[in-house]
Amino acid sequence: MRADNAARAEHTTLPSPPAGLAMIIQATGDATVSSRALANLISREPAFTAEMLRLANSPFYSPGKQVKTVQQATLFMGTRTIRNMALAHAVRQTTANVDTGEFDRVTFWENSLRRALACQVLAKSAGYEDPCEAMTVGLLQDIGVMLLAIAHPHQGGALQVSQTWPAAQRIEEERRLCGMTHAEIVMAEADRWGLPDTITLAIAHHHGRPPNGAERQTRRLAEIAQAADALADIVQTQAAGNTVAHARRLLDGLPSRSPLVLEDLCEQIREDMAGASMDMRIDIQRQPTLEELVSRANQSLLNVNASYEELTKQLEQLLAEKEQLTTKLRESNDELTRLATTDSMTGIANRRAYLAQATEAIDECCSGPVKRPLSVLMLDIDHFKRVNDTYGHAAGDEVIKAVAAAMCKAVRDCDGVGRLGGEEFSIVLPETPSSGARFVGERIRRTVEAMKVDCGDAGLLSVTISVGGATIDGGDVPTAEDLLKHADKALYASKESGRNKVSWYR
Repeated sequence: MRADNAARAEHTTLPSPPAGLAMIIQATGDATVSSRALANLISREPAFTAEMLRLANSPFYSPGKQVKTVQQATLFMGTRTIRNMALAHAVRQTTANVDTGEFDRVTFWENSLRRALACQVLAKSAGYEDPCEAMTVGLLQDIGVMLLAIAHPHQGGALQVSQTWPAAQRIEEERRLCGMTHAEIVMAEADRWGLPDTITLAIAHHHGRPPNGAERQTRRLAEIAQAADALADIVQTQAAGNTVAHARRLLDGLPSRSPLVLEDLCEQIREDMAGASMDMRIDIQRQPTLEELVSRANQSLLNVNASYEELTKQLEQLLAEKEQLTTKLRESNDELTRLATTDSMTGIANRRAYLAQATEAIDECCSGPVKRPLSVLMLDIDHFKRVNDTYGHAAGDEVIKAVAAAMCKAVRDCDGVGRLGGEEFSIVLPETPSSGARFVGERIRRTVEAMKVDCGDAGLLSVTISVGGATIDGGDVPTAEDLLKHADKALYASKESGRNKVSWYR
C-alpha cells in the first residue's frame, strides 16, 4: 500500500528531515543504541536539545524535579518519547519555510495541537499504555494536509477553506483538489521519514477502522485518533452540522476505564491548550467553550432558518408577481391577437382573420373523405356613400355597426362573420347547402330593411343591403378567395337588378 501511495505522490514529496534529526529518529528504533550514545546524538542538535529539555521540564513530562542534562532527559523520557518528540520537531522545522500558497500554517498547528491534546486525554482515559505516542499521532495525524499544500501550493487557499468543514467533506475536497487525501500522502512519506508502523497506520486510518490484520495496539491508537479528530472538529467547524453528535457516538464506542463525557473532555482540552501552546511554542487564538460553540451553531441555524423563511417569502412574492405578470402578458397577447384579428369598429373578424376562418372551414367540410356542403355570403350596404355624404361619417359608422350586429344575431356559433372593408361584409356557413344559405341571406336582408338606425343628430335612418352567395357542394374545391369572388359576382347581380336582393352564383 505504501508503494502505491508513493507512486501517486511522485514529485509531491516533503523535503527530507534534517540529517541530525533523522539519525536521532533512527537511533530511537535501534535497541543496540545505548542511552549515552543517543544522548550524544541529541547533543549535536542544539535546537532539538533545547526543545527536549524545555518539554522535559514542562507539565507534560516533569518528574517533579528539574531535568538539567540531555542524559537525564534521555533516561527519564525513554527512547519512544524522544522518538516522538524528534518526529514532531523535525516536521515543524522542515515545514517552517516551505511554500504552501494561501494555506494558513499558524491555524493548522493550532488545530494539530488540539488533536494532540485530545489524543493524550483520551489515551489516559482509555488506559492506552503510551499517552505520549498518542499525543504524537494527534499532532501529526493531519500533517498530510500540510503536505498536500506543499505539493499543490496553488490549491492552498481552497485547502484552507475546507479546514472548516466536517471531516468527510474535507477528505472528499482533498481528493478533488489534489487527487489524494492527507492520510494517503502520509503513507507515501512514511518510510522516508522513518515513521514507525504503529504511528503511520494510526494516522492512515484515523478516519476509519484499520485493516483486520492490524495489531491491537495500532487499532486502539487509530480509534483514539479518530475520536480525537471528532473532538477537534467541534472547534474547527464551529460545531457545524452533526459534529457534536458524531463525537458523542465515537466516545460511546471507545473502550474506557470511566465514562467519557463530551462536555468534560472538551473543557479539559480547552484548558490544556493555553499551557501546551506555550510549551510547544504554537500560537493559538482564544479557545471557545463547548457551550459557546453550540450556542453559536444554534444561532447560525436560527439565522439560516430565518433567512430561509425570508427567502421563501421573497420567492413566494416573486412567484406571485410572476403569475401576475404572466396573466398580464397573456391578457396583453390576447388583446394583441384580438386587435390583429378583429375589426375595431364592429368587433367582428377583420379581412385577414375572416379569410383564415373561411379557409379552415373549407378544409374541414370539403377536403376530407366525407364531403359536406359549405356556403359563403357577400353583403354590401346599398347606397352607403350617399349615407356618408348626406349624414356624415359618424352616421355611416353607426349604420355599419347596426348591420354587423344584425348579421351576428342571424347566424350560428359555428358560422363566421367578417368585415372585408368599408361597407362590405361576408359570412361563411359550414355544412350549409345553397337553400339554407339563401334563407339566412334573406333573413338578414329583411332584418336590415326593417331596422331604424339611431344616428344621433342625423335621426333614425333606414338602409337596405344586397346579398350574393356561392356554395361548394361536391366537385372541385376552390380557395376561400375564389369562393368570395364567386359570391361577389352574385352580389354584383343583386346590385344590377335593383339592390335589396339575394342572388346566387351558378
